Amino acid sequence: MASLILPLAIFIGVSVYDRGRILENAEDSLGRTTDILHEHALRMLEIQDLVIRQVDRRIAGMTWDEIERSEQLHQELRAIDQGLENVDSIWVTSPQGVTVMGSRMFPSPKPDITHREHFITLRDGDPDIVISRAFQESITKQDVFVVARRRTAPDGRFDGLIAVSIKADMLLRLYREVAPKLNHSVGLIRKDGVFLVRDAAVPPPDDAPQLASQYFRRAAAQADSGTFHSVSAVDGVPRIVAYRKVGNYPLYIVLAVGTDAVLTIWRQHVLILGLLCGGAALSLSLMTLLALRQSGRERAALVRLEQEAARRETAEAALRQSQKLEAIGKLTGGIAHDFNNLLTAVIGSLETVRGRLRGGSGDLAGPIDIALQGANRAATLTQRLLAFARQQPLIARAEDLNALVSGMAPLLRRSMTESTALEMDLGEEVWLTSCDPVQMETALLNLAINARDAMSGPMSKGGRLCIRTENVTLDAAGAAAFGDLAPGDYVRLSVSDTGSGMPEDVRARAFDPFFTTKPVGQGTGLGLSQVYGIVRQCGGDARILSVPGEGTTVEIYLPRHVGTATETPATEVPPEPDHQPVPDLSEDGPPRILLVEDEAIVRFVAVEALRGAGYDVEEAEDATAALAIMEASKPFQLLVTDVGLPGLNGRQLAEMARRLQPRLKVIYVTGYAGIATDAEFEPGTLLLPKPFTPDALVQKVGRTLAENNAAAA
Repeated sequence: MASLILPLAIFIGVSVYDRGRILENAEDSLGRTTDILHEHALRMLEIQDLVIRQVDRRIAGMTWDEIERSEQLHQELRAIDQGLENVDSIWVTSPQGVTVMGSRMFPSPKPDITHREHFITLRDGDPDIVISRAFQESITKQDVFVVARRRTAPDGRFDGLIAVSIKADMLLRLYREVAPKLNHSVGLIRKDGVFLVRDAAVPPPDDAPQLASQYFRRAAAQADSGTFHSVSAVDGVPRIVAYRKVGNYPLYIVLAVGTDAVLTIWRQHVLILGLLCGGAALSLSLMTLLALRQSGRERAALVRLEQEAARRETAEAALRQSQKLEAIGKLTGGIAHDFNNLLTAVIGSLETVRGRLRGGSGDLAGPIDIALQGANRAATLTQRLLAFARQQPLIARAEDLNALVSGMAPLLRRSMTESTALEMDLGEEVWLTSCDPVQMETALLNLAINARDAMSGPMSKGGRLCIRTENVTLDAAGAAAFGDLAPGDYVRLSVSDTGSGMPEDVRARAFDPFFTTKPVGQGTGLGLSQVYGIVRQCGGDARILSVPGEGTTVEIYLPRHVGTATETPATEVPPEPDHQPVPDLSEDGPPRILLVEDEAIVRFVAVEALRGAGYDVEEAEDATAALAIMEASKPFQLLVTDVGLPGLNGRQLAEMARRLQPRLKVIYVTGYAGIATDAEFEPGTLLLPKPFTPDALVQKVGRTLAENNAAAA
């Protein structure tokens, strides 16, 4: 089917296109030829009109008797007549219709022309110029038509006319030379559709009408020039017709060619194209039959190939799954190793405390300190994991990177060895950047410690750590080197050392979690991954440039902040006071707090801390229980809720609680920012990240209630 339909579609499409192109070319050629004939007719009529006006000026002021007897006037008219090839004669007619002067002989035979169309029109109407129908001249027996202009007396009366007879045969010879030999028809037509001169490749019948078709009259009424398709009213031949109005005269040049004659070459093209497409269809059909036979033999082989490909895809999928499980196993093993060490310290210290309490003696401060250190290190490890996953809550704001680096200088110098020199090359007028200053300080400290370790080997004699800031603008090519970093303005923070450098395989994995080249016990492999996570979450990117034996440079690109340094983010948590606030013990009693936490041990610690501080606390394990408590008890001054609750989350609970108590203050507690990604925190939202100490919770609650009381006052 395709081998037949495709050649047929090509044949039809090309044939239609070729026909339209040939007709379009014919119309263009017809229009250009019509323009040439139009220019000739316009010049001819302008010359005749000029002759008439010249004669009118010559006889101005002469009486008709003087005009009739002036042989000199006859000689002048004869000289003009003989100088114009197209002119048959020039004559002057009195108001009574008698021709008193002519260019042909003297004295004039004085014929009566009162019956002529041009005389009647000028005498009875008001046009200045008239062009008559073609007629046979009585003396020369030539076909002529007349261009006549009215003479007007000073009082406005008709005062005769001046006329020029034009030889129709002269125009016919020109039209036959210029017109295309495609069953043509060319001529001069008056505005009313009457032919003055007409030449056709096939002479029309004797009884054919001498008026243009209704198509011409309709087209001429709409525009002075154009092209249209019609059937001739004279000989009934379908033609393409081009027409142009001759200046301001009531005449049109009309040129037409037979449509069938124009399409003769198209029919030749169609025949050739049909032969080509027919041959192509036959060839395609034969090739299709051969292909069908061949495909029958190859189908079985194809089925076997597909089965083999399916087995390979299954094997590749199993390999990818195995690699994923291996990567997850390494990640889980690293986390388990570090957490087991920390839990060993915490559990062992707590067991020691319990044993000493049972014995009633012994110092408890030591094991408690060890337990706290283990717990704090576990919290730090969790933050590093969240930083790598780019899920820890950042307090991003407009920050002057030069000021941040300068403020870190004392701490960085204390972190270096005595043989390591610290250099700072801070750029001038460095743009503000959007970042979390605390997290960026952590990232900078991690980079400095890594650089120190790289320059502190057994054979090392110290080195140089250089921190540099500068403005950079990345174009599309520069941004493409970072993957998904957008082109634009950035602030680049570079940390360079003169250490041992990194081989290519180490550099490629340096940002991977739990990947480290340090000995066991000297590094977790989360330092650089935490740096990368912090930078990515700030909207920037980082890369490592290193040459073994020559040192390493870590470049951090942070997006330029548009605004002022006074802008702060909606979720920024204000610094907590150093003292513990005292609860408001007014006549109505201490402030009422509703605490919602699904984890029982966390809820126990938080409730004990708040009640120990003197607050009236109600507790709930989910949003449903919390709403039931709010509806059944007195109003609360504060809602403390975990964000990741089962069922309705903390944000949804806060929205419903504010419908019950519009002035209720809310503190969100979260250990994982990703659970709140269904909606951004609004301006003024208060966050308390996990893990938190009882003192931090009490201080946060006290500060919030104190600010609320101050605002109400």
